Amino acid sequence: MFRIIKAIAVLFFFPIYALGASEYKAYSDYEREKNWADQIIPSVIVGDPVWLEQTNGHKFLGIYTEAQSAKGAVIVAHGRGWNPDFELYGMLRILLADAGYSTLSIQMPILGGGAKVGDYIPTYPEAFHRFDLAAEFLSAKGFKNISIVSHSLGATMANHYFITVDETLVNSWVFISILNGLQ
Repeated sequence: MFRIIKAIAVLFFFPIYALGASEYKAYSDYEREKNWADQIIPSVIVGDPVWLEQTNGHKFLGIYTEAQSAKGAVIVAHGRGWNPDFELYGMLRILLADAGYSTLSIQMPILGGGAKVGDYIPTYPEAFHRFDLAAEFLSAKGFKNISIVSHSLGATMANHYFITVDETLVNSWVFISILNGLQ
């Protein structure tokens, strides 16, 4: 049944995913990402800023917070128009690390301030690539138990990521306030 649902979802979203997660056109506002990173990095007290490089050469910000005696690792994906250390996401990455889960809070693709939720659909393949890169980063640190905790548009992007990819290093997902429901 899951394969049928996945096939229907892929056919419905085929124009979005035609290029796949490894080959995509960049739609994110890289200049805005850089401005935010420049503002965020000096204020990070807990965790370490890291840069992950996409296949197109763009480097995006992640904040890695290592837990002592980690039980696993969590990729934190923020909602529309926010950043990896904004309020909820900063607290999530720190509290999860305190609970024994190393975290990597990543910058998801962002658009200009006036962008609506539907405007983000072309950024989904780039988001998928970022999820893969984040999982590879955590796997390289020795983690086998990798999860995504996502909110709002980040949850919607994660939902479509799991529908679309055939293989992933991520083995669990928690969503908070997903937009447009599960697919």
